[in-house]
Amino acid sequence: MVLLEYLRDHSKIAIFTHSLADLDAAASAAALSITAARLGSSAFVVTPGGATRAARELLNHLSTKPLEDFESLPEVDAVVLVDASSPARAGDLETYLRSRGTPLLIVDHHPAAEVQNALRLVDEGASSTSEIIARELIRESMLDPLAACALSIGILADTRGLGAANCGTLELYSRLCEACGENRLDKLRIVSRAPMDSSEVLARFRGLQRTRLVLIGGWLVAISTSGSHQSSVAQALVQVGADLGLAIGRREGEKG
Repeated sequence: MVLLEYLRDHSKIAIFTHSLADLDAAASAAALSITAARLGSSAFVVTPGGATRAARELLNHLSTKPLEDFESLPEVDAVVLVDASSPARAGDLETYLRSRGTPLLIVDHHPAAEVQNALRLVDEGASSTSEIIARELIRESMLDPLAACALSIGILADTRGLGAANCGTLELYSRLCEACGENRLDKLRIVSRAPMDSSEVLARFRGLQRTRLVLIGGWLVAISTSGSHQSSVAQALVQVGADLGLAIGRREGEKG
């Protein structure tokens, strides 16, 4: 209930993902953007620092053009943060909120962090943020077919193709598939699994070779450099176990 009330109560909403948005974050943001539009609100999806290749492809096919920086974001009267427990995981969002006093709603399935004055829709038992949003939209009879498609992909991504899904998640996924339509969902599955080209694969391997590990406040941060495909390299660092992956751009021939 808190989710739809929040969307209804505000006319211009920024929907932030965590830095380097993955499929669950992108799917969640797109679904909320679609829902906000149905409710008569303007919504802007922001992916601080960009998104993974698969997430970019998904957003493109959902006709959702994300912003990657704060400079291009118009004035809004509310912020939603998806798939992240704290604004600290979304670039300079913490500073942005503090300077403007903009209300914040956090929608997430990770362990909750202490964030002052934030509304929360958090379920640590959910498979994904997409699952949380899907349950809310179905409960309130507000599930748009395109939003259902997006949320299906988010659940698939965070459950490793439903391999880690429980019975409740499987039942929910079935309802999303029905609402989306199998043909449209099949196309989105193909898009989100588009193979990497050889230059991206090489950039990932080289980035892993250059990695330095730093422990900050219990977080394992992996830092590397790459001459290209920085977002993909950062994603690879997280996939091998880091809490946060940073890939810094470097010129060809530059050491580091």
